[in-house]
Amino acid sequence: EIVRLARQHNVPLMSCSSLRYAAGLTEALEAAKEADGPIIGVDCFGPTPLEEVMPGLFTYGIHSVEMLYAAMGPGCVEVNTRSNADYDLAVGIWQDGRIGTVRGNRKGNYRFGATIHRENCIHYADVSAHPKPYYASLLERVMEMFQT
Repeated sequence: EIVRLARQHNVPLMSCSSLRYAAGLTEALEAAKEADGPIIGVDCFGPTPLEEVMPGLFTYGIHSVEMLYAAMGPGCVEVNTRSNADYDLAVGIWQDGRIGTVRGNRKGNYRFGATIHRENCIHYADVSAHPKPYYASLLERVMEMFQT
């Protein structure tokens, strides 16, 4: 209904996680991409607390999924998952054969990050350690969306 109303009234609409545009991730994705070659896989991680009404990937887990899609782009055709009391693991296979993973932690650290595998090197992004807040990067994109 929200999408229908937005279209009817020509209102811009945006929905995403703040982690999709987090500076720690976007900087790692841009780092030496020409010399390092294309992305051949990405492993993302973050917290996945179990909430009664929104378990696992439905709460904080979606942020790690957004980081994965920001890095890998669209085209995931298959997903396999494993879970236990302390962790979730989702493995996605893209149309071109690349593999991306999301590890959700309920035990241990509650940080967000990614390992970006490129053809010629690996970049690690400790997204939680970046000095620019996640929401600052998201709000920059929101402002751009309204202006354009």
